[in-house]
Amino acid sequence: MRRRFRFLFFLIPIAFLSLGSLAVMGLWNWLMPALFSVGTVTFWQAAALLILGRLLLGGYGRPGYGRSGFRGRFWSRRFAYADPGEAMRTRWENLTPEQQARFAARCGWKRND
Repeated sequence: MRRRFRFLFFLIPIAFLSLGSLAVMGLWNWLMPALFSVGTVTFWQAAALLILGRLLLGGYGRPGYGRSGFRGRFWSRRFAYADPGEAMRTRWENLTPEQQARFAARCGWKRND
């Protein structure tokens, strides 16, 4: 089954690059000559612009660059638990009884001991 779809490994990035290049070319040729009196671009120039913009601004998911780096550093530590209440339960269990009492008093909880 895997061998049947191995060609998609090469076909999908080429399709995304082609569609992105067509979008860049269309937008450039529609807006830039009218706004800034610059020339039009070809498909290959649009592909080069797309790749250059991705290299300069996107970062391809390396940590610290782009959105995926932020998500990787922020979300993995903060929301590592499948159950949202599990993080709070773990913290609560690690508190001493005195710390639990102080926290409950600050939150206005009535403890049922």
